[in-house]
Amino acid sequence: MLLVHVTAPSSFFTDAYTQAEDAVRREQADRWIPLAGGLGSLRVPWWRQRLTWRITGSRLEVDEDLHFSLAHAPTPRPDQQPAKHCGTRPPQDPPGAALVRHRATLTLTPRYRASAGDGSARIEVRKICTIPSLTMDPAPLIAAHLTTERARLTEILAARLEQGWPIKRQVAAVWDLLQQPIVVDDETRTWLLLKPRLIRTGTIGMRGGWIAATVGILVEPELVRGTLPSQKVRPLPQAEGAGASERFHTTLDVPVPFHEADERLRDTLLGQQFGHNPGVVTVVGARFAPAGHRAQVELDLDVAGIAALTLQLTGTPVFDEPTQTVHFAQLDYAIKNRSAFADLAESLLHDEFRRQLERRLRIPLSDRLEAARRRLNQELNRPWKGGTLQGSMTSLRVLGLSLEPAHIRVRFRSEGELHYTVAGQPIPPPGEPMTGR
Repeated sequence: MLLVHVTAPSSFFTDAYTQAEDAVRREQADRWIPLAGGLGSLRVPWWRQRLTWRITGSRLEVDEDLHFSLAHAPTPRPDQQPAKHCGTRPPQDPPGAALVRHRATLTLTPRYRASAGDGSARIEVRKICTIPSLTMDPAPLIAAHLTTERARLTEILAARLEQGWPIKRQVAAVWDLLQQPIVVDDETRTWLLLKPRLIRTGTIGMRGGWIAATVGILVEPELVRGTLPSQKVRPLPQAEGAGASERFHTTLDVPVPFHEADERLRDTLLGQQFGHNPGVVTVVGARFAPAGHRAQVELDLDVAGIAALTLQLTGTPVFDEPTQTVHFAQLDYAIKNRSAFADLAESLLHDEFRRQLERRLRIPLSDRLEAARRRLNQELNRPWKGGTLQGSMTSLRVLGLSLEPAHIRVRFRSEGELHYTVAGQPIPPPGEPMTGR
């Protein structure tokens, strides 16, 4: 599972919230709240003193200090006589104060639109300015009024996020990018096809100080050699299924050229000696070749300094997954280019030599796999195609291998984390056109 993060700076969210709040204030600017018992109407103009916010998981938590003034119309119809005011001329006439704790849940819809919902607010009215004509305690009414406004604020914020943050365009660009073949080796004409299959439902949260919309893309990678098959580009699907996991588990069949097996054989066997003086046999050369479903290993031997011969060994490669080692079962051997010296040398290759050879004819892969894992980790942390890759491969193992006419097919299993981060666009100020819609 590849996790794709479409990000925007934290200032983007501050602007979005304050713009939504300003829209609510404009909507409510002329609203009068009727008072029970024929006590007239009340208006509560307010302004923001302090705003802090944080996102924990997908939960938005906003804390605000508000100042407010009051306007009281003694009759149910405010237009019948002038209203009385307080809190409009600080410091002689100080305003009221309230603490607002606004909570909401940020979501990413299956159509890749940011939204906000499940809003709630807790209002603590800390100070009220005084109007002599107002004979009731307005605190509960003020708290209820501000609570209702926060519910409306959540609605406006949801619409603002949906309209202004081009998440879908960015996810679609990554989806198209993942369908493009990646050249692995020009010489052998090897291509990596990532083959994205589906997108898991995403989330919105914080990532590295940025606000991020995250989706998980399930890929089924495949290596192709030779002529690249034509690829039909699939349009961006709707997100589905459960949330994405941060872990990836990938199985990949990799064609390995025979010359790499040669190199590994030489690393393992060259210079090895069998037997005891005066019958020491030294390996001075090694080659690997396919023989149908079996493998043929040619060993150039120096036999006690008397003669050189080439031993052809044919056997079935067997991979031991727990030890990450290849060995050969049911070895048959023959002498290549027989001669009188070769016959003499063969007489020294007694049964013990053959048993030793079978025990030593093993190709360990764990050290090479660890080196490959380190190289891959370097490649997984770098800029790529207009974004940034961040990943860690914690495990790389071989599950099995098979011989084919032109190469060895090795099945690898990898585990780790892989993230791809692309920069989104902030919401423009009111009145400016939005892009990427």
